[in-house]
Amino acid sequence: MTDDLTATRVALASLALRGVGRKTTIDILSATVKEIPRDANDFEALVRGTVGWRATRLSADEFVVAYNNASCLLDEATSKGIAVCAYNTRSYPNNLRSIADPPAVLYVKGAANALVTPVAVAIVGTRNPTSYGHAAARKMAQRCAENGVAVVSADLRSAAIPVRTREPWLGRESRWPCSPTD
Repeated sequence: MTDDLTATRVALASLALRGVGRKTTIDILSATVKEIPRDANDFEALVRGTVGWRATRLSADEFVVAYNNASCLLDEATSKGIAVCAYNTRSYPNNLRSIADPPAVLYVKGAANALVTPVAVAIVGTRNPTSYGHAAARKMAQRCAENGVAVVSADLRSAAIPVRTREPWLGRESRWPCSPTD
């Protein structure tokens, strides 16, 4: 495995690129074992070398912006006590690596060891949930947390749970997703 911070920056930058999704990001992360990007130019070479023709429609500026934004996102997340771990880092749970369709990046606020629990649930929803969707997700997450089940989300920007709402049960040793914009 490569340097965790670099791998996470590469994952976030890859996910920000137009036309690059989760599976391609994992392919790019696999390539970082051989070549660790030191800057945006190295990142661009890594992505172009990994995804080939699919990267030809991306400008050099898009790589620079994605790489720099990933660094800013990591800094902001760290300042808010949010750990961000990529698929190929030591902090990424092994049980997730072994599933058929693993998330490329995880955001963790609170007890990162909650990720290694044998019982976990992901509450997945839409980017624009209804008020009923918010309420249902909140109730499901609350019941899970009360019963010792870790609540996780792979993409916090589209999580159905409004993490800005601070309810008493959210204070439990965090089994709760949060957003860098929280």
